[in-house]
Amino acid sequence: MDRVRLRRCAIVLATIGVAVGAVFRTAPAVAEPRHFSVPAGEAAQTLTLFGRQADRFVSYDYDRVRHQLTHALNGDFEIADALRVMLKGSGLDFRVSDSGGVFVTAVDHSAADARPPRFSQPPLPAVVGPLAPRKVEELSSIYVFARPWSGVLPTDTSVEFSLLSHQDIQRSGDATAADLLRPMTSNFGGGPTEDTLLGREAGTNAAFGTGINLRGLGSRATLVLVNGRRLAPSGSAGTFFDISSIPLSAIDQIQVLQDGDATLLGEDAIGGVVNFVLQGSAGTPETQANIGGMTKSSVGERRFSQSIVSHWDSGSVMFAGEYYERDALSASKRSQATSNLVPWGGDNLGNPAGNPGTLIDTLDDGTLQVWGLPAGQNGTGLKASQLTVGPNLHDRFQDATILPHQQRLSVVATGQQRVADDWNVWVSALASQRRVATQSAGLTAALTIPSTNPWYFNPGGGDSVQVLYGFGADLGPQTLDGEVNSGQFAVGFDHAAIRGWTLTGYLSYAGERQIDRFGNLVNFATLQAYIDSADPTTAFNAFGSGTNTNPSTREAIRSQQSAHYSSGFTTTSLSTSGPAFSLPAGDVALTVGTDYRIQTFKSAVSATQLTTASDFDESRRMMAGYAQAVVPLLGADADLRHPHRLELRGGVRDEFYSDVGHAFAPRLGLTWWATPDIAVRAGWQKLFRPPNLSDISEASNLSTIVMLPDTLAPNGLTSALVWTGGNRDLRPESAQSLTAGLAVSPARLPDLTASVTYFHTVFDQVIQSTDLAATALVDPQYNWLVSRNIGAGLRSQVCVNSQFIGMPADCLNAPIGALVDVRLHNAETLKTEGFDFAGRYELSTGIGRMNFGVESTYILRYAQANSPTTAITSLLSTAHNPPALRARATTGWERRDFWISTTLNYQGGYEDTDSIPHRPVSSWATWDVVLGYRLRSWGASSAARTQIVAAAKNVFNTDPPFINNVVESVGYDQENGDLFGRRMSIALQVQW
Repeated sequence: MDRVRLRRCAIVLATIGVAVGAVFRTAPAVAEPRHFSVPAGEAAQTLTLFGRQADRFVSYDYDRVRHQLTHALNGDFEIADALRVMLKGSGLDFRVSDSGGVFVTAVDHSAADARPPRFSQPPLPAVVGPLAPRKVEELSSIYVFARPWSGVLPTDTSVEFSLLSHQDIQRSGDATAADLLRPMTSNFGGGPTEDTLLGREAGTNAAFGTGINLRGLGSRATLVLVNGRRLAPSGSAGTFFDISSIPLSAIDQIQVLQDGDATLLGEDAIGGVVNFVLQGSAGTPETQANIGGMTKSSVGERRFSQSIVSHWDSGSVMFAGEYYERDALSASKRSQATSNLVPWGGDNLGNPAGNPGTLIDTLDDGTLQVWGLPAGQNGTGLKASQLTVGPNLHDRFQDATILPHQQRLSVVATGQQRVADDWNVWVSALASQRRVATQSAGLTAALTIPSTNPWYFNPGGGDSVQVLYGFGADLGPQTLDGEVNSGQFAVGFDHAAIRGWTLTGYLSYAGERQIDRFGNLVNFATLQAYIDSADPTTAFNAFGSGTNTNPSTREAIRSQQSAHYSSGFTTTSLSTSGPAFSLPAGDVALTVGTDYRIQTFKSAVSATQLTTASDFDESRRMMAGYAQAVVPLLGADADLRHPHRLELRGGVRDEFYSDVGHAFAPRLGLTWWATPDIAVRAGWQKLFRPPNLSDISEASNLSTIVMLPDTLAPNGLTSALVWTGGNRDLRPESAQSLTAGLAVSPARLPDLTASVTYFHTVFDQVIQSTDLAATALVDPQYNWLVSRNIGAGLRSQVCVNSQFIGMPADCLNAPIGALVDVRLHNAETLKTEGFDFAGRYELSTGIGRMNFGVESTYILRYAQANSPTTAITSLLSTAHNPPALRARATTGWERRDFWISTTLNYQGGYEDTDSIPHRPVSSWATWDVVLGYRLRSWGASSAARTQIVAAAKNVFNTDPPFINNVVESVGYDQENGDLFGRRMSIALQVQW
């Protein structure tokens, strides 16, 4: 570590030391009257406001007090007297510790339980932060003032922030976290999902996990947390965070920070942050059962869960378990899951390799002859007249599943214990085992058949012929059986020091172990021996239709492959926050902290005849220091409703990596409450993401020598040494993000909130691979990859750090004229900008309570440059990329114990630029309907908290728009559509 790094680290650690020292040196406050101005309202908001005005740490269980009502408080009171006035008749009690902390507890549970929850929209997240000025404190205070161990992130008034509550989740009718977040308008469908194949991330998703891709910046650029702490990266290269293993029934709320927060959270938050907050140990026992697939076209699924809670005076624990299973979806049940797109006016994108196969022969004059073998014959006595001119085209989705069978068992445990009035220790654990099974069309290959084969046939003559053959009839479809074991464990403490300071620390470990087993592959070395055999009883027959080979031969050539991947994250963290000093407009809030992480990734892939075995084992250590300050510039009222209140937020984080250097992330934010009804915000920050551990490893690199066209060579060709794979010289990716927003919450319409947010992100130095092009030595755009002057040292570096394909001695000794370096590079730039809009309105009428909501994302620009020498090219509203507009609109109605909501999901049209000529792609609109009913009490206390929810997603079974998808050989855009079809389900939820 150089002197600059040591100096930065010393400054940050010194700042932390001073702040921690201040926590413990501050003298207790003398009891004296304070002036309070706290309106009546829900306790979750009024207690937070009270804590700010009292300059005290206020601890309470958010879940158990949030619906309790407190009285208004106006005037000068001592702390205890003020609390007595506020909490009288509320069912809440309080205790003031020796250090001045206030602890509020619920003592009358029946009062809270009898009050029905406020109606909320199941499909749309609630908008908080500056997007709802009057409600900003509810969530931000949970971290600062209430239950720091709860896992809720500290919010930032300059950050766009949205929330899905426990009630929203229960009323959604969804069975998994992926289903719940898929329709979110800012969540692009590209990247790793169960149905996508394009891109580096999707290519590593062998176990069919699901990532989140906010604003199309990539799943690897969206940070996913559970209880505010990191998951282990997933996939065969550790490139994304998988949410498939998070049990939906155990989630209390989901926070989405679409601007990210590098200062407090560190790397990977370029696109944003999604935090899954698990239900705490202060909740109530709950039973849930969800059954889906009640119609012929609907995918069958089942989910069952149970939680158990125990409370005592100073603590509580919660245990929960969930079982989930979903049936596979066969391609044969969806008309667009085919490569023959002629019925829609598209092309037949079928595979020429199949059964019966396609013959290929090269005549003496170089002419290529192609014939299709006939169906309905066994390969004996073939005649040229039986052949068809041109290839046989086979459906690439024959016998395939487009959605795998999923099965998951999850266990969650949380607990907290107060060891002193102002000290709390907590623990949380999540463990899941997910199994996946799927199949694809049979393996295909180009086979060279010699004339010695008993069934040899070549209408063009010659000693050999090539057959493009499919092994599906002989071996069955290719299969994948995967198992993913993942989990997170954390233990920590929270200390409520005097004068509003808190100290928090934790140790956490997150891990994932993935095992993939691939079946019905081919042992090509054994196969070739049977192809060359002249024995008709055992030789392999590639000329017939169906299987015409001895069963013992088929079993002899059958092969399989396995792969093991292991990923881990160990984190220790210590932070403190509180009021540093006072300004005329209020206290300056300071947060300082340090993190230390160890990341590991291992893989072991067995060999096949087409690939060699590979083993990978890498680790990384990271140390970070950060500081953030919130400075009130205008306004002295603590309730944030004083006109013209202005707040500045600044932060900085420095992270040091053991393998790729360091990353520095500054941040500035400004929030202005122009009136009690209007909030304006703006923010700028720099974010970063280090390379994946697999990206910087050169253990599996390959090299070879190829002849490439070259205008500088006398004969027009040059021997080039090509180097591919990882790159140890990679550096962290970086991004700059600018946001600005306006939110309105009129006092005359307290149930109306509306907001619009502008975002602009430049994602630079993005790591990407470059395919070897035949024009690499003649096209100027590849100049940055080509070295003409190759010294012995550089050539030795390539040969030492790669497996050479060819004679090993040639790597160092064969004559070459250029080096083409197509390893991974920090080369790509991605720019996106646009607007997010959100609005909600609730209205009480004589026939019940109405509810309206809208959420939309409109992208102005989405453009990419693949290398430093290529221009920025727009990808907006093109196939496999984000469309310009996605929107959702919801209408709900509730009367007494019954409620219903309808949601319109809309995606704008775009252009298919992969087809020639380009084709328009129509818009896509689907409707969801969710109904719910709360059972009335007939004497049993649990009946008052029993709810039945019936959901129909895509109720009209609307297919995604047709696209002549030449890239993925299917009839729809997998990144912008799905073939789930209509999904029907019914759920029973009981709180005991």
